[in-house]
Amino acid sequence: MTVPTEAWLHQENYPHDFKQYLNDTLDEFPNAQIDETTRIFLLDGLADMQQRNGDRPYHDVMHPFDVLRKAFRELEETARIAGFIPTQQDYKVLAIASIFHDNIMASDEEDISPELQSAEATYSLMLASGNYSERECERVRNLIWATEAEYDGKQVLQPMATVLAQDVCTPSLLYADIGDVLHRDWKYILVAAAKVAAEELYKLKKGQSMLRQGETPLDRVMGIFDKQDTFGKQRFTDYPEILRYHLGEEAAELIIQAKKDEWARQLIELTTYVTRLNKVRPALFNACKSIVKNRKNMPFHRMGAAFFDVALGKIEQLGSNEDE
Repeated sequence: MTVPTEAWLHQENYPHDFKQYLNDTLDEFPNAQIDETTRIFLLDGLADMQQRNGDRPYHDVMHPFDVLRKAFRELEETARIAGFIPTQQDYKVLAIASIFHDNIMASDEEDISPELQSAEATYSLMLASGNYSERECERVRNLIWATEAEYDGKQVLQPMATVLAQDVCTPSLLYADIGDVLHRDWKYILVAAAKVAAEELYKLKKGQSMLRQGETPLDRVMGIFDKQDTFGKQRFTDYPEILRYHLGEEAAELIIQAKKDEWARQLIELTTYVTRLNKVRPALFNACKSIVKNRKNMPFHRMGAAFFDVALGKIEQLGSNEDE
């Protein structure tokens, strides 16, 4: 029942039976023995995510599935390189944090981030269930809080990632959440950018965000594409430091050296993508203008797919012209 990430641009391609899809996902990791009680807890989280955020084009119910798979893969690779064996508690808390980390996307309290609200809400749910130890609840709370994002111009900072208690699972969750630039083909990076661009319009419509003076909805969309370079390169700087903080210098250095060549290739991939994206910006601006103009007649998932299609078309056309 595997659904490729690229198919998630279209909501109609989502699996209808989330229970089966969750089981299929967890079955990919035989070392993780997630108990039935926790599987039910995860499904409750997914149901809440669908109710709260189902019409969001990026942070919808498929996002936590994607994060769960990537986080488990990264944990196991990190453990293999650094020479440790993940515990069943590691798998359990990482699964819960992956599924619940974005359940609250709009904070209703001033000076408290959505990430912290998600962290506190999940902590309370775990405690109230009576199925988890204080240690497990605390770990999940800190894991989710560590995903807190701070926006400063084009920068997307992770202020809590190297402040909260050290945890071998934290780098894996952060890598899974916003680390595509470190390991994915540029088209996957573009998929995320297109979805986030559409989600900016979603937030404006829902009153969860406001335009700055003189800013237009199209400006907000183009701002997502414009920050791809800064956002991407930040991850190459941030992740090694996150590894050092949570795993220690020796283990982090083993991982950094093991991934050195992969990251070097990936940085070239990112740089090429951003260079081409910047070259097609005027054409992309005009193409996105019509999408934004007709946004009232388009579901947000379809809008994300439309942004992706026009951006991909412009970049691939440029690439073909450069190859001639």
